[in-house]
Amino acid sequence: MMTTPTDAKIAAYTRTNMETRSEPQLLVDLCARAVVAADTARDTDDVTVQRASLQRAREIVAFLQDSLSVEVGGAVAVNLMRHYTFLNGKLIDAISDPGAADLAMIHGKLTELRDTWREAVEIFQDEEANAGQE
Repeated sequence: MMTTPTDAKIAAYTRTNMETRSEPQLLVDLCARAVVAADTARDTDDVTVQRASLQRAREIVAFLQDSLSVEVGGAVAVNLMRHYTFLNGKLIDAISDPGAADLAMIHGKLTELRDTWREAVEIFQDEEANAGQE
């Protein structure tokens, strides 16, 4: 695949944007990318595109799962681990047979995950801002 000067500029912008984002915001961004991948899988009839998109979403969920620390996160991390394990299993099943998969359910679960993380990050940022004002 040939890259154009525009492609190089977009890649540089994306790299800079990712390097300057906070860790919590990167978490939301990853979840958003998983939702986009699920959108793509749900909105196409091309099995090859579906599988590639579902694999992308699965890789994100696996990364999130691998990033958890039960020692640090306690019960919340345990519950997240269960949720990620469930999603990972559904994505693996969907990759092997996209036609039989409930892509709308997968999309819904990933959207719910993204929205939950987005809300948690907003609360965290609000609390940090309020703590800085004291």
